[in-house]
Amino acid sequence: MEQIPTASLLVSYTHQDERARLAFDALAEKLAARLHQPVIPCSLDNPSNPLLNGITMALRQGAVKIVVLPLFLSPAEYRDNAVANAIGLASRRWPFVHFHLSPPPDWVAWVQVCRDLLGATTNESVVILAGRGGADPDLNSDVAKLARLLYEADDFAWVDTAFVDQTTPTITDQITRYQT
Repeated sequence: MEQIPTASLLVSYTHQDERARLAFDALAEKLAARLHQPVIPCSLDNPSNPLLNGITMALRQGAVKIVVLPLFLSPAEYRDNAVANAIGLASRRWPFVHFHLSPPPDWVAWVQVCRDLLGATTNESVVILAGRGGADPDLNSDVAKLARLLYEADDFAWVDTAFVDQTTPTITDQITRYQT
């Protein structure tokens, strides 16, 4: 059976932070090596239409199937129509391309990732789960939901939330809180 030339678009926000962008690019490279296909990082913070640019790059590399992998923590971010709208526009512009929009990771998978990253736990450990933060309370509440699931799934003394931007508590606030 012949392989269909495929590329993946890794979609997320990096807040134009250089370290976050470099980590995001490195993740795309690792995934490309593992999948043996192009994986193109598309940071939605980029003002130059990152999804359409990523699709164009995939097409230049010969892809006729494009898998879109949004790396969003919450279903609320996933409901943002920017990704779906870009795919709709691209499918009209390039009708010969098959697009597949992957669903967001499920909550159970996220909890398992957190547990794996944290390793051995004790009932004296406090975990601070940091989210992007923003003006949308639905997005912020999803971080709190994940924190509660993580707390209930393991033997942590407590799991709390913090936010990087636009809302509180900040990471510094929470670290200070639990140091005392």
